[in-house]
Amino acid sequence: MSGPSAAGVYSWLLRLYPRRFRNEYGTDMALLFAQQLRGEPTSRVWARGVVDLAVTIPTQHLEAHMDRPPNPSVPVVFAAVSVSGLVLARPSAAQTSGCSGSAWPSPA
Repeated sequence: MSGPSAAGVYSWLLRLYPRRFRNEYGTDMALLFAQQLRGEPTSRVWARGVVDLAVTIPTQHLEAHMDRPPNPSVPVVFAAVSVSGLVLARPSAAQTSGCSGSAWPSPA
């Protein structure tokens, strides 16, 4: 693959990054890749580029996900589940009146 077409493919692969990261660094990354293609063998540049993409794309997506503000409904759902658990765990009238509620006979 020649320099110009390799740079075009690399620029297309940069779309796999999160938008905010791509908007900030994408142009510089594409320019650096094209500059490296002019000074080094294409296979060496691609080997480094593929490893870099494989490592940094998932990392950047994880960081983008972690930077998002929390969903405001999460505390409400957590409170509802907690209250439901407390209500369901509350002893019933049969359990509080001395009846074990068990099918097993009590020891004599």
